[in-house]
Amino acid sequence: MMKKFLLTGTLLLVALTIGAQIKVAPKMQKGMKKTYEVESISVIGQQDMKMTMETQIEVKDATAEGYVVESAVKATKVETDTTSIVGRMSALTVNLTKDLVTSYVTDKNGQVLRLQDYEKSKKEAENLIGKLLESVQLPDMISKDMIAKTALANVSEETMMNNVRMSNSPFALNGKTISNGMTDEFNTKEGIKMKRTYTVNADGSIQASSQMNMSQEDIIQTLINMTSGMFPGQGDTVKDQITQMVKSGMLKLSATDNATYTLGKDGWVESITSETVTECMGQRTSITTKAKLKK
Repeated sequence: MMKKFLLTGTLLLVALTIGAQIKVAPKMQKGMKKTYEVESISVIGQQDMKMTMETQIEVKDATAEGYVVESAVKATKVETDTTSIVGRMSALTVNLTKDLVTSYVTDKNGQVLRLQDYEKSKKEAENLIGKLLESVQLPDMISKDMIAKTALANVSEETMMNNVRMSNSPFALNGKTISNGMTDEFNTKEGIKMKRTYTVNADGSIQASSQMNMSQEDIIQTLINMTSGMFPGQGDTVKDQITQMVKSGMLKLSATDNATYTLGKDGWVESITSETVTECMGQRTSITTKAKLKK
């Protein structure tokens, strides 16, 4: 009798889980504030970095189409080996983002539609890049102008919008009705195309598992976009070399991204745990992030 009861209960739980559906639409009103504490551990090759950051999200205004939401970095802390150029630049980049403010326009469900003032955000990013390059001593063979041009090429409205669609963003699920097996697509800030598959757990948490979803031609174009700015005037040469290396198998690109979200009763994300792993030409980069809503 007990076995029959347990089996029936298990089957009922499975049925409920299969049919589970969650609409992510955080309640918003003007003046509302939410603060997230974020801890991120990055491993780039042999370089480790631990970053902690506090970000405040404030609903600044209600509009006919939704809301204006402001995201402001309030505090940063970095732990890494700053004797290497990668460590120094990573630490400076994180610390310079303190007090960085970005405003978004959302719909009624909190889904980000666009940046409110892209030109202002772009100018702040340009200033940040300038300060970064003034503060770091680079080897003679590396041109600051070259790095600046490459970095600025990535400060596009599309790239900045991609940041809020990433798995470690509290905006990532807004406006979605999540069900088991549901899929969508997004681009990383580096331009890597990903396909994301969702699972609704029995406890109400949401898992999102992402795999790279790119053809060989997509990979070639993405790698060209990543590197062409570093070699001004040599675009055709870079394109030809990357194309040959990818088609021969010498140059490979892969990416995975896995995240789990918990939601509060008001629909706001309460916690995120995520891990992103990217491999390119034998270089492995992993980023493990834990974000938690501060009470």
